[in-house]
Amino acid sequence: MKESNFHDIINQYFKILGEPFTTPAISYDNKYILNHINEFIDNDFFTYQYIPIIDFSEKKLPLLFIMEIKDGKYIIIKNQSGQLTNLTTELAITPQLIESKNLFSFSSHEKKLSEDGIYQSLLNLTPKSSLFSLPLIVFALLLPLYSNLFNSRLVYSESVSSLLYISFIFIFVIGLEFFIKHIIHEQNIKKIKLNIGIFNRYFVNLLKQASCKSASIKIRTTEASILQLWEIKPQIIYDIGLAILFSFCIIGMLGLYSLLLLAYYAGFIFLCLHIRFRSYKNMLRANSLNYEKSAMYYSLEQKKHELYFANNTHFKQYINVKTNEDEKIKLKLNEANHHWMEVIKVNTFLSMIVMYIASYLAIGDGSLSLASVIAVMIINGRLSSSITGAINRLFMVKTHLFHIKSSINQLTTNPRVHFKVNGITTDSVAHFSAKNLTININGKTIINQLDIEAHSGDIIGITGVSGSGKTSLIKALCGTSAHSSGDITINDVNIDEISQCFFAEKVSYHSGVSTFIHGSIRDNFNFHGVFDNSMIIHITKLCCPTLPISKETLDDTLINDVAASTGEKQKLQLALTLLKKPEIIFLDESTSFMASHDALEFLNLMKKEFELDNAIIFFSTHDVGLTPFFTRHIALSSGNVKSINIAQRYNEIIIPKITLG
Repeated sequence: MKESNFHDIINQYFKILGEPFTTPAISYDNKYILNHINEFIDNDFFTYQYIPIIDFSEKKLPLLFIMEIKDGKYIIIKNQSGQLTNLTTELAITPQLIESKNLFSFSSHEKKLSEDGIYQSLLNLTPKSSLFSLPLIVFALLLPLYSNLFNSRLVYSESVSSLLYISFIFIFVIGLEFFIKHIIHEQNIKKIKLNIGIFNRYFVNLLKQASCKSASIKIRTTEASILQLWEIKPQIIYDIGLAILFSFCIIGMLGLYSLLLLAYYAGFIFLCLHIRFRSYKNMLRANSLNYEKSAMYYSLEQKKHELYFANNTHFKQYINVKTNEDEKIKLKLNEANHHWMEVIKVNTFLSMIVMYIASYLAIGDGSLSLASVIAVMIINGRLSSSITGAINRLFMVKTHLFHIKSSINQLTTNPRVHFKVNGITTDSVAHFSAKNLTININGKTIINQLDIEAHSGDIIGITGVSGSGKTSLIKALCGTSAHSSGDITINDVNIDEISQCFFAEKVSYHSGVSTFIHGSIRDNFNFHGVFDNSMIIHITKLCCPTLPISKETLDDTLINDVAASTGEKQKLQLALTLLKKPEIIFLDESTSFMASHDALEFLNLMKKEFELDNAIIFFSTHDVGLTPFFTRHIALSSGNVKSINIAQRYNEIIIPKITLG
């Protein structure tokens, strides 16, 4: 492997990222390419920006970057939790080596697209390479042409060599068609692979912001529908092309009498459209019920341990009610599909009758030879199948388009608070404040004009009975509440102006109802950027000391199925949240499954393990036994808020009174 020149390395870089990239012409200089990189990327969902790397510390290095190894020669380096891997050559990469080199990368930012913009951009991703198969419709004439030759000439020839010679030519041409289609298919697969990567990256961001229920199901619906669409749309064009080609062949062979057959097909098309699209609404409802059913079974799976103790009669009644409408719709669809299939079967017979009548008249008129009847029959059969295929696929496209548009609408309606992509960032957090913080939910004031100040090392406990506003306050403080007002600042910068990457690097949030991602222990640590086996085992042992674990067992079982108590799993979830050593931490009932003494020990252990002495921690809990952990204490109660300094516990300092509904 060799170092690459600038143009090639840029191409390799974006190929690794999975971006549809066009290699710049040699005439473009390096500076122009870096500053106009989006001109070479065919992506409606993301823009890229050139980022020179000045800080060489582990936390500042991106996951993938380019290094100029010598004048005009470049390599690509992957950074995995500080472990640097050379993806271009065998040269070993050390921190000392990169400090003296020119390093740069490209940061991606999602475009602010409207609902229609997302919808249209997805349609634009349909592989254009499929259209190259359109000229191949001429190969569809091979079979009728061969049958016509065989019937009119070869069958009367006494030469076996003529039969073999002509047959070999046709076999060769068919092989050529297969080879060309294979190449086009391979290009389609590569394009769809790129497309689905772009789709997943963009729609994961939609998932973060979506406020609708079952957002994950909406995304899965969109993904399944757009995959079908990318495959079906080119096939419709191909079917229509075939129908036009075969119609011209019919006209050329039957002459004036072709009008009889074409008139039949005009009526047949109208009948097919009516029968197929009559079940359109039922199909939409059936698909909707199918996704609802999937959500129902998923929720039942989450409660599978409780199902052992559920009343069997009530359980069956619940399932029957949920599935009854589904079965009714399925019966209607089965009936509609039955009618559709019967029409296709009847058409096979009727079209042959009309074709034979037209052929009989054409032969009598002398415009068609008797030997060509077989060719006409084959063309007629292919014409029927192309018409029914196009109509059926149009029906499927219309259905998928509805699901895509409907899902995007629900995913983009009333999005959650979204942090700025190009906002302000800072190296360290020294001060946090909230002024005149008010929370109103459904017309009810939960928190009224609360002021909070916090500095490095502060641990602010928030306690109160259920419904007093602990969770609402935590969400308001971390900037994810849609029901709060007031000024929240970090280092005197308003939270609305702070960059999204700052929150990703410096801020952590954990809730008592937080869950693992679906996967193994390793999957969950990898999700949080930890790949080292010894580190994974060490952290897991701290949280689940009795769990038998080694590097060989990290992938064996799903993390939710490991032999650990609920409290131990909660410890592991909290540890995963703290892995990045955040400087601001929001915890909402994060020790709800631990006893007070156990929770105190574990919290102090995590502070030491992840070096969190200078972090600002906001911790809401119903467990007043955790007050020794706090440096300040906000007690939410009916009518006011109290701030208690732990060192002077019995001297209560009243901070601005708020009204609780």
